[in-house]
Order: sequence, then C-alpha cells, then structure tokens
Amino acid sequence: MTLNTRNYTLKESRGADGSKIPIEEIDDVVLPESLTELVETYEAVVQTRDSYIWRWFYSVSQQFQLSCVPSSNHEHALEQKSILTMFVTMLDDLAEHDGDRQTFQEARKIPFPSEHPVSDRDGVDTAFVEFAQQVWEAFETRLQTAPRYEEFVELFRFDFRQVINAIDYSLVTNEHPDASTLGGCEQYDAHNMVVFSYVDVDLMHSPSFERDELVELRDVVWDAQMMARIGNWVTTWERELEEGDFSSGVIVYALQRDIVTVDELRSDDVDEKAELAERIRDHQVEEYFMTEWETRYSSLKSGRVTASSVDIDAFVEGMKMVLTYHLASRGKK
Repeated sequence: MTLNTRNYTLKESRGADGSKIPIEEIDDVVLPESLTELVETYEAVVQTRDSYIWRWFYSVSQQFQLSCVPSSNHEHALEQKSILTMFVTMLDDLAEHDGDRQTFQEARKIPFPSEHPVSDRDGVDTAFVEFAQQVWEAFETRLQTAPRYEEFVELFRFDFRQVINAIDYSLVTNEHPDASTLGGCEQYDAHNMVVFSYVDVDLMHSPSFERDELVELRDVVWDAQMMARIGNWVTTWERELEEGDFSSGVIVYALQRDIVTVDELRSDDVDEKAELAERIRDHQVEEYFMTEWETRYSSLKSGRVTASSVDIDAFVEGMKMVLTYHLASRGKK
C-alpha cells in the first residue's frame, strides 16, 4: 500500500462498514451537548484552535473504538475521549504554540490526585488553568461511571502521565532544538497521540473484555500509537514550522540529517521558512515516515497478535482510517 501524502482525497476512502466518508461531512458533525458547552467556553478562554478540530476527532475516534465496547456504551466512551482530547490539545498548544512553561507546570498537575495546581501563581494564566480544571472535572466525573473504572483507572493514570511527559518533551525540544533526536521523538513524543489512554477508556466501558488478553492488546497499541503520530507529523509539520514549533518528527529528522539547521529554524523570515519547507519536501522526509508507517501496518496485519475478546484486525484497520483522516485534513487542523 502506497499513500500519497500530498494529493490525497478522503472521497475515495471507506469506513469500517464500507461506507464512504467524505471529508466535508466533518463540518456537519453534531457534538454531544456536554462537549458543545466546553467548546463554547474554550472559544472564549483559549481561542487557539478552530472548532473543526473537535468535530474532526469525534468523527475519527469512531473508526478505532475497540470492538469490545458494547453499543450501549459507544457514545459515552466517545464523549469521554473527546473531552480528554480537548484537555490534551489545550496543554499541547500551551507548550508548543505558546511556550508558556509556567502555566504548563501548573496545568500538568490537574489529572493527578496527589498534585495540586496553583492557578494564581505569578506568571501563570489563571483563566487557562481554571478552565483546564473544568475540562478535566467534566472528563473525570463521567469516567467514574464506567463499569470497569476501578479496574483500569491506575493503568489509565500511568498511561496519561506519559502523555503529559510527551507534551513536556515537546516544550523542551522547542527550547533546545539542538538536543532533539528522532529516538526521543519515538520514545516520548509518540505518547502525545494518547492512544494508550483512549484504549484504557474503552476498556473501562467493556464488560466482556478478557483481562488475560491485555498484554496482546497493549502490544498492538505500541505500533498503533506510533502510526497515529506519523499521520499527525506528516500533515502538520508545515504549520508548526511557520509557528516556530520544531517538535515534529519531520523537522527533527531534517535537523539530524543536516537538511536544515537550528539557526535557520529560528529565523523569523517568512520567505526563509518557506524555503526550508521546500527543502524538507525535496528530501522526501515525509516519504521516510510513510515507509515506517507501512512497515508497522504490515507487521500488525500479519497476524502476529491475536485475541478473542477484542477484534485486533478491526482496530488496526481503524488506525489506517486515522491516517486517512490525517492526510485528507491536511491544512485544516
């Protein structure tokens, strides 16, 4: 399978049920009321992202929901993952777009019961931290009603701590781009995709999942999460380059291969940034990552991991749809 990262259209793609999924329909996605209320507050307090991103995720997350989530729990789990995505996106933009370390250091404490954020500390965006707390409380309150919450909550907290560390890694990378490595991106930054945490949420909503198949499932998630990260990298690096965010694997690869330099990246000259982007495209950096994506996809499709209480193949195909959505939404998020 070869996917063109440039001239790609979702109109020719199919969902898990074989139906067409035209990208323009994302604009018509209706979000749950609880999420709509948070989006309205987000637009008043944060304003970094267009509301398209929330409809985009709500649509794409349906493609890789675990098959063991019963239909009665589908909407609840999707709603929870969407609220979680808003929280992660807020902190991610705080670090990568704004470079606001002081506010990030307080906001990162919110998900963990033993840590206590101080929203009115000097240099901290109080309104941001207070809204982030509101988003997390909306997520946590509803999550506690999941049938297997107690069984998987500590695993979720561990996995989500890796998400926070991934955002911190992006902040460090932007502060010290000369210290960034592709290995670091793969080990740390991939957790920014939150796939382990999304799977944990699904498991909390899956009464029939067999606990002794957890190892097999998590083995698959390692590859799936990296595949999701690649899809994000190859379709957002140009916007991030313009914004002064150098944490994308595409840009780190270009740095390590001497395609670009740190001084060039730090330039504020618009024309020079455009030239850097063209240079990265000419060196086929995106193609390098797409080859990596295909290798991981082929490995998962080989049947090396099987399970009876969850459809592994459907989850893998869902991750292919995640890539499809990324490619088709280039320039929109």
